[in-house]
Amino acid sequence: MGTRLDSITTDNGANFKAAVQQLLDEDVVEENPACACHTFNLIIKQAIDPSKTQVPNHQARDFIQLFRDMTNSIRNSAQRLEHLKQLQRMRIKADKDLLDLLTDDERDGVDIFPHSVALTVIKDVTTRWNSTYYMLERCLGLKPFIMEVCREFNISPTLSERQWTSAQQLVRNNIYCVCL
Repeated sequence: MGTRLDSITTDNGANFKAAVQQLLDEDVVEENPACACHTFNLIIKQAIDPSKTQVPNHQARDFIQLFRDMTNSIRNSAQRLEHLKQLQRMRIKADKDLLDLLTDDERDGVDIFPHSVALTVIKDVTTRWNSTYYMLERCLGLKPFIMEVCREFNISPTLSERQWTSAQQLVRNNIYCVCL
């Protein structure tokens, strides 16, 4: 008799479900609970996606779309992206708080000297769960630099202070992301 697993927790992807179903059929695995964090993330994405819901939630959808548009506008231009980094380099020597925004992956290989670090905006990618949360979190951390890039390159529509505050509330209260 071979090794038997009590359970395998996966996301809701069809490929994972099919693979685990085969293990269930072969009596290698006893059960296959879905990942609660992934399921919750899908529920929230559906709630703010106009193509997937009948309930109008224009405020959340439009507000997050403005952040996506702004982020994409900066990321899709080498000049804008470099300017964002240059603004940080000019200020980062005096502002060590930016280092706290680095993810573990970004910290690897980074010089410990603050002047060598410049962050970019994070793109919201539909296939990467929690990416909307990370996009908002990074935008908040880079707010003064982003606002300067938007002003200098005439990126519109500009975000209102109320929209920035709403993003801050979402991130601070972890409304969008329940597991990191």
